[in-house]
Amino acid sequence: MSARKARAFLPLAWLFAATVVSVASGCGSSGRADDNNDFVLHPVKGRVLQDDGSPFVGGHIRFLPVTAPNYVAAGDINPSGEFILRMDQMGVDKGPGAPEGAYSVSVRPAGAAGNMAYVMAQGTYTVKAGDNAFTIKLSPMAALELPPRKDPPAKAER
Repeated sequence: MSARKARAFLPLAWLFAATVVSVASGCGSSGRADDNNDFVLHPVKGRVLQDDGSPFVGGHIRFLPVTAPNYVAAGDINPSGEFILRMDQMGVDKGPGAPEGAYSVSVRPAGAAGNMAYVMAQGTYTVKAGDNAFTIKLSPMAALELPPRKDPPAKAER
């Protein structure tokens, strides 16, 4: 190969080498779940209770990460107040569970719409490796912030 052809080939060789190194190293990722979106999910279930200990009947619950707000773990609350979380990142369902970490929790009653209808639970909840089960007890102040429940209309007797 002539010297002129070798000089013309050199930039292409450097580009190829840089591409191989970037792909092999993960493009500089630190390995944290919030950097590379490789989430290790741990099962999370629980129950939501009102301040008097009765189940929070129906609605939606969100676990919002304290340190990495690019995802949310959420689930529906059934009539017994129970929930199972699934992780969502930018509108993509990543599966059941949530990554390890600290979360603030918010609850929205059934029938309420929009983000303004959520009420924050007190404190933070930590998801750990393995199975996680939480009891979320809403404070009396949170209960005051909830919109009134609308019971279905009573059937008229004939």
